[in-house]
Amino acid sequence: MKNNKSNYEQAKVWMRKEHIEILDIETAIRYCQIEHFYGICKRRLLDSEIKLLYKWREITIDEDKLYTKVVQSYEVYWNKVLNEYKRPSAKKNRLNYLINDLEEIMQIPDIHNRPNILKKIKRLQNEYASEVDRMT
Repeated sequence: MKNNKSNYEQAKVWMRKEHIEILDIETAIRYCQIEHFYGICKRRLLDSEIKLLYKWREITIDEDKLYTKVVQSYEVYWNKVLNEYKRPSAKKNRLNYLINDLEEIMQIPDIHNRPNILKKIKRLQNEYASEVDRMT
């Protein structure tokens, strides 16, 4: 999550600086359509998405919604991983790692200033801490 946040911020800066020609956008759209046609990419670009690509400078990102989705994905991924553990000691170690990782994530300035996101992260951290307590 920490690395993705950094990459996201870097991409936002790059997008605003970069001078992108219409030809570049059309090339990217054709590439995606060809990849889909040959079955390489299962996702087909919708007409509404293509129109949005032409107005890429107007795209705004709802960061609260984005962070909410990231926290949900984090939880789903790690819960799936945790369910696969066979040895309780290994699972307990992973839970402690996740508790610490979530603590570090809460210190990221952009996240630190979002009470709703902090609340979701804290809830997840408390769930993991409760599970550790039940294991002892």
